[in-house]
Amino acid sequence: MYKDVLARLAQGRAEALIVSRAGLATQARISADMLRQGRGVAWVVKNRDELLMAQGLLALFSPACSSGEAGSSEVSTSPWAVLPPFSPRAATREGWAERLAALYALRSGRAKALLLTADSLLPRLVPLDFFDDQELRLTQGEETSLEMLLEQVVQWGYSRVPMVSNPGEVARRGDILDIMPPGYEKPLRLDFFGDLIEEIRLFDPVTQRSRGNLHEALILPVSPLRRDTQGEARMHARWQRLFQKGLLNENERFGLTRLLEQGDFRLMPGCCYDAATTLEAWLPSATLWMLPGRQELGEALKSAESLWSQAFEAQDAEGRPQPQRMALRNAEDMLAVWERSPRVYAEPLVMGAEKSGTDLPERRIASFDELFPTPAEQDRPWQTLVQALKRWQGEKRQVLLSFASDKSRAKFLNLAA
Repeated sequence: MYKDVLARLAQGRAEALIVSRAGLATQARISADMLRQGRGVAWVVKNRDELLMAQGLLALFSPACSSGEAGSSEVSTSPWAVLPPFSPRAATREGWAERLAALYALRSGRAKALLLTADSLLPRLVPLDFFDDQELRLTQGEETSLEMLLEQVVQWGYSRVPMVSNPGEVARRGDILDIMPPGYEKPLRLDFFGDLIEEIRLFDPVTQRSRGNLHEALILPVSPLRRDTQGEARMHARWQRLFQKGLLNENERFGLTRLLEQGDFRLMPGCCYDAATTLEAWLPSATLWMLPGRQELGEALKSAESLWSQAFEAQDAEGRPQPQRMALRNAEDMLAVWERSPRVYAEPLVMGAEKSGTDLPERRIASFDELFPTPAEQDRPWQTLVQALKRWQGEKRQVLLSFASDKSRAKFLNLAA
């Protein structure tokens, strides 16, 4: 049945395929297999908990996601980009840093697949040309002005702090510049000698110890808004034009201006750019959408829409209104996008509802006791596991072992030797 599903998806038709009882592991496997066939994939999960679980499963099914040390190289060397949850509370410097890292990976072609929560589908995003003149590649041994670099990143939304620990922060101590750009799990330390970059290092923000050297670093903005003189002038001109056409009222124009002047990260790109985009514009053509069940998906979108409505009402009450109709699209608009795209719905089994689609049942096991329920098996866990592994190797197509750390993996291999 599974191979039949892949064969049908490989045809690339703009149709809906339903798989029943398929959990996150099955969805991860389908997504990874389609990516290996050269298809773009957008995998939508319902919430943050599912996002974390999905990332772990992709590490199992996608070798490129499970090799190397996380954060040890430049932005998104993985074929998967990950968009963090996008609730109103995530409209922050750190949230936008993660978001822009994912969009850059998609736009540059490094990532062909995207993992995201349903709430990331509604907000309008930066224009496709946002990164065209807004990226800095710094190379060890090249010359660049430390003063000009610091001025540039502050304009891009970075916050000057005494000690860097979060994305979007920068600190200077003499000829040393610490910075944490989008896409890195550890901050960078740039050692200057005059205008010469002598060394680029990753470091641990807690211990301040070096975690490895880099030959090159990529610096991206952390603000979704162009804060240079020309960029701000275009935003003001846009709001004036919309006001004159009756598409923006005086209170909304005042609120948008106030948010911009205060550098408020809640100011949404959809309100600021004529060429604001929606998420699907960043994806490869004929992208396959891996989606939750239709009812679950609709509920997740409606819930996200409600949270944003409440947030915009609160902003209005505090004197910083921005129009929701410009910042977001409606949930119904997203449903229309999927009608034109190849898509898979992972429908749960609901009591009393007729089963539909291809049945790909998945069983989740959360403990040793569930896998080996008898007292005899539980009394001799190591022997039981070794015997089971030998049996599974003969019965199953593949057996995957996942470990919490390198230490636990090494311990297992020593015991199994």
